[in-house]
Amino acid sequence: MSALQFPQIKISYCVGCKWSLRASWYQQEIIQTFVKNPKYENYHIGEISLIPSLVSGTFKIEVFKNLQELLENQGHLIWERKRDGGFPDSKLLKQKIRDLLFPGERLGHIDNNVKSELLITEENPKKNLNNINTTNQSQNLPNTDCKECKELNTDKT
Repeated sequence: MSALQFPQIKISYCVGCKWSLRASWYQQEIIQTFVKNPKYENYHIGEISLIPSLVSGTFKIEVFKNLQELLENQGHLIWERKRDGGFPDSKLLKQKIRDLLFPGERLGHIDNNVKSELLITEENPKKNLNNINTTNQSQNLPNTDCKECKELNTDKT
């Protein structure tokens, strides 16, 4: 068995919402950016895990810098779909990871100013996606469960 490597990134996603492909895509984007590379020798992610969840509507990305954070489940929540109002643009996600783990480093072309109209970005924060209230106040969020998750939960009762 190999030793645990850090930092670790954990991507949790709802299986009922069928977000496994989306989670895999974010995983691949992070790997391509933060893999050991002579050009960016300071960038290194020890592990990127996909964690299927039965909790309806789950999509979150957490970073654990070291073993203590992992054992105490005290990771840094980089993105949470319900809190942040949707899914991040990969550029924004990579910048958030970089800012936490490698502050002051450049990401190359990712740091260039390019506008995206499709996903949540620094320039276009908190888009109202699918009529989800995008405020940070969780008590104001409507039920954001997907249809499939509701059916799964109904089948269990």
